[in-house]
Amino acid sequence: MRMRIFILAGLILSASTIFAAQQDESLSFSRRTFESVVLKSAPKSPVKIYDDKDFAFHYRRAGASDAPGLFVHARKLGRWIEIKKLSTENAKLGRLSTGEDVGLVAGKKPYIDMPLKTDKSTGFPSKVKYDAETELYALEFDSWQKKNEHVTRFFIDREDLEEAFAKAR
Repeated sequence: MRMRIFILAGLILSASTIFAAQQDESLSFSRRTFESVVLKSAPKSPVKIYDDKDFAFHYRRAGASDAPGLFVHARKLGRWIEIKKLSTENAKLGRLSTGEDVGLVAGKKPYIDMPLKTDKSTGFPSKVKYDAETELYALEFDSWQKKNEHVTRFFIDREDLEEAFAKAR
């Protein structure tokens, strides 16, 4: 009996993983996935979240003279942008570790400010994942939470990143 339960649980988990992957593959966007500004120089004290051969994602918490921010570095160009807003289109709005519902913070706005500010916290992505097939970066907030339905996820389209850096030249 116990073995059947484990097998059934494994099948359900596999099916949900396949469904989630299929769902991400079919995402389409009617607007840019973020709004940004070009930086003239590298931000002070950035903390790396993710990097690949082309882009590196960083954040910076508020410091004595520095404002918090989410940044992307284009390795080949040696340039930086600051992500000011993320599109809520196709976003998964979960709950933060503080218990706050991101859907209530975002409301029906087309974009949400970065860093993600709530009554109790200022948040940054804890994990960034890149899917080469869809060319989407998934920015996950509080990804360490045990309940996947609580994880908040926004998407950045690689083409939008390339376009933002092309304007930075």
